[in-house]
Amino acid sequence: MSRVNAAALPTSSGKRRAGSALQQRPIPLQHPITSFAIPSVQAECVFPQTEMPVLFGVPEEIDVVHPETKETYLTCRVAVSMGEEEVGYIPLPTRYRATWLELSYNIVLYTEMWELWTAEEENASRKTQKEKCAILRKNSGSVVAQHTLARLLAVEELLSLSLEASLPGQESVRILDEWRIRWCRDWLTMTYQQVSNSGAAFLNADPIRPENRSFFETGWNIDEKNKNLVYPPDDLAQWFNGEVAGLEDEFEETLKSEALASLKRQDAYSDSQYDPKARLPARWHEGQKPWPYYWSVQQWDWIAEGNSMWDKPTELLFYVLKVKPELTFDQFKRLLDSLFTNLRARDNPTIVYNLATDLWTGAKPWRKFARDLLTLHLHLSLDAVPTTWETKDPANPFNTVEARLLLQGYMRRVASVPAQERDPDDTTLWEGLARISTKKYERGWVWIVQQVAAGTVVQNVLNMAGGWWSEREHRFAAEARGEGNPDTSLTEKETGETADKDKGEVSSVFRRLLYSEHPIDASQGDHDMDGDDDNADRSHHSRQEAGADGANTGPSDNDQEMGDIGNDRAASTGPQSTPPPPTPALPHPFEKSAEADNWDRKEYFAFIKKFSNFVVEKDIEELESDLKEDAPTSFYPAIQEFIGSMQIWLQSGSKDAPNDLAHDFFRRKMAARAREEAVQAQGALL
Repeated sequence: MSRVNAAALPTSSGKRRAGSALQQRPIPLQHPITSFAIPSVQAECVFPQTEMPVLFGVPEEIDVVHPETKETYLTCRVAVSMGEEEVGYIPLPTRYRATWLELSYNIVLYTEMWELWTAEEENASRKTQKEKCAILRKNSGSVVAQHTLARLLAVEELLSLSLEASLPGQESVRILDEWRIRWCRDWLTMTYQQVSNSGAAFLNADPIRPENRSFFETGWNIDEKNKNLVYPPDDLAQWFNGEVAGLEDEFEETLKSEALASLKRQDAYSDSQYDPKARLPARWHEGQKPWPYYWSVQQWDWIAEGNSMWDKPTELLFYVLKVKPELTFDQFKRLLDSLFTNLRARDNPTIVYNLATDLWTGAKPWRKFARDLLTLHLHLSLDAVPTTWETKDPANPFNTVEARLLLQGYMRRVASVPAQERDPDDTTLWEGLARISTKKYERGWVWIVQQVAAGTVVQNVLNMAGGWWSEREHRFAAEARGEGNPDTSLTEKETGETADKDKGEVSSVFRRLLYSEHPIDASQGDHDMDGDDDNADRSHHSRQEAGADGANTGPSDNDQEMGDIGNDRAASTGPQSTPPPPTPALPHPFEKSAEADNWDRKEYFAFIKKFSNFVVEKDIEELESDLKEDAPTSFYPAIQEFIGSMQIWLQSGSKDAPNDLAHDFFRRKMAARAREEAVQAQGALL
């Protein structure tokens, strides 16, 4: 192989080109190579220290279930670690296991050769010797970059394949087929047009089949000793840790002298991988961003059980959120990226980051997030939404994934606010809870929110909520039978009255939503928490629909559901005796809303300016300072909560401005001011 010579593994003589007489009829390739998808790389590899180290495990065989036939079959998966974190798996059809290891071995082999020639160049005392070592170093480094790019492309193809690609007899990984053909025939620096005629037989033969190995080795002129270096040893311990056993000794004994000597006797068949004019691709190995969207551990488990993320994308997301409560925002984004790349390959996954931020900050309940993701971004039918997201525990109706997400989102927004200053009347939180629960459980939610706001871990509170509720119900039942303790009854009554008084707006928001949207009766009550309000929305005459391009064709779900709250808040400024003057169109980033007609225009435009400046400059400290500049200290907790949401938005990397979050913040500010003015007006009257 001439390429072996170029990378400083010597050949015995010139190599006969493809197109010579063939000795056998090869087994054909299921999908012949009709073009090259792997770009040629002729620049030396460079590994900056700042790039994330990626480690691949040994491919392991594992049983999976086919999503349609439900039959079990064998496939492989490759574990992936980045730094200290295990990020997930790469699916790998079983028949490609040997080729994957072969490619990985070549990366290890040529990386070690590159390092050996680098050391030789540094230690060489004569200029001519140093120059020869530099040539061999550059050639070796170019081969490293070439093989690593091929593996990166193979990884991305594997991550986009359904497990059906692992069915016996149907396995096909285009990049690995091409890589092995071009590697065997020394075509990595050649174009398809250069080899398509003379090498047609190889392009149509299956390079993975062991029966075709001798066919693809046709014309190799390499001695058996060095040929052993070309293929990986059967014992993985001899190379999988990053060093080929015995290579350094072999280099000193024979490889170094033979490679240096080969530079003096180049012939027509000699080839060089390195080109001084070439440049590395912008992204050529797995440690460079954007990282491949590896399947998470939970994603693998769900798919391996016979599920399809192509058919049930939101169910996969919900499953991961359910089984991994400690999931981070970055991990959730990776999962979204994986889904979006597979279902909407031509679109940029970052367009859903704002939607993800809404879910993560509790600004949008899970069921609305799922609907918007399906219809507005994935352009799928709402039929893909399951009738029930989770089965509610009758003993603890509060402990659901949706409730946890809302409460965790609330805590993320108020994380920087001292516990004693957190607002248990948070409108966003109560609007979300009203969407997933019923009036029957209102007192339970009041207790839960108080505990969470005080700093108790969300999941711990939800775990205890069932017992708290059961004890309360038993106590009331005993009192109804005349068995209650008068003192206990009085305490409960007084506590209830105090709670209702203290939570004022919370109770009104909760009740208003429930009464206006969810008329509760004995048969319906508990069902809403299971997700059945999604079904109701599907049949609603004014439900938002998505056009063919995903654009809205009617009022948004949010406007439909929350419109009554907006009108009530607008009315809090008092009736107008004369029609208001025409309102100028609101500038970006907000659309015109009902509440805006009653807002202070000067203050509104000032806020838009501050917010727009933040979106451009990304200066979170300046935004916080600007917002506090003219705000009363009583509103500081709300500002801190908004700043927390903006920090999460910055971390998301989204290119879309978080207009909805900003609009909700300003609306909340205006509502707080209206309440304050109402209290002052009442005091003046008294």
